[in-house]
Amino acid sequence: MIVTARERQRFKRANRLARTDDQIVAARIARHPDGLKWCPGCQRQLPFHAFAESRREVDGLSPRCFGCRAHRDEQETRP
Repeated sequence: MIVTARERQRFKRANRLARTDDQIVAARIARHPDGLKWCPGCQRQLPFHAFAESRREVDGLSPRCFGCRAHRDEQETRP
């Protein structure tokens, strides 16, 4: 059976979205055992509560912290 890259990507995303909360927390702790996550926007390590939850991400947290997301959203909405 030939599977296209797009189909493989959809399958991976569906599996990520179907994970339980316990699986997400386990992945988060495995990736960030110190309880901190790097924010590429502000270039700092911040605690988990500084990030929004996102089932699409492997660790269940958005890539950027709340502050960086707000700053980016503010810049995008300016005329």
